[in-house]
Amino acid sequence: AAAAAQDEWADTDAGTRGGYLREVAKHLDDREEELTETLVREEGKTRTEASGEVGRAIDIFYYYAERAMDYNGENKNPTSGNQNLYYVREPMGVAGLVTPWNYPIAIPSWKMAPALATGNTVAIKPAQATPNTVRMLFEAFDEADLPDGVANFVTGSGSEVGEAIVTHDEVDCVSFTGSRQVGDTIYEQATDDHKRIQTELGSKNPTLVMPSADVAEAASTVGGAAFGVT
Repeated sequence: AAAAAQDEWADTDAGTRGGYLREVAKHLDDREEELTETLVREEGKTRTEASGEVGRAIDIFYYYAERAMDYNGENKNPTSGNQNLYYVREPMGVAGLVTPWNYPIAIPSWKMAPALATGNTVAIKPAQATPNTVRMLFEAFDEADLPDGVANFVTGSGSEVGEAIVTHDEVDCVSFTGSRQVGDTIYEQATDDHKRIQTELGSKNPTLVMPSADVAEAASTVGGAAFGVT
């Protein structure tokens, strides 16, 4: 379905694509409390954390609704008077997305919104532990009248459904967030088929604390980022 819908979606005016994303954001905003409650029950976040994540997802769709127009192309000043330079960004095609359980609405939004804004269609497999939050996100797509096949939602195990997405002939690029072990496997599978791939693995990063910083606050912030909600 994503492949069948891709050409027409890519040819859709960028302002129209942005309009769909804006409607998605509005519908998510209208159901913010319900989404927060679902996230609390399904994943176990505190209400404060869940509300913050839902708010982030809403902001992401509003942001890319406005940015959709930025990807049309741009004129460049030529080096001589006899040239006219213009470049256009073109969609990659079908984006296969595999997302984790720890941010079950923010990360899918983070991956889907820019892909859709730039004319790609998507097929997403959320974590098995947290499918309902993503299901509600797709209800917002339906309420916004997003064309059929532009966004697709499949559930199942990573070893079966995830692998099927990553290795499918009609998937042009892959984005994965999860463990290093699984990410390495996905990277090999995708690159064997010459797909473009982006992975976010582990998310443990060094932190530089300057002498002028509040060390106690830095330790609390880094500890929370490293061990919270994982």
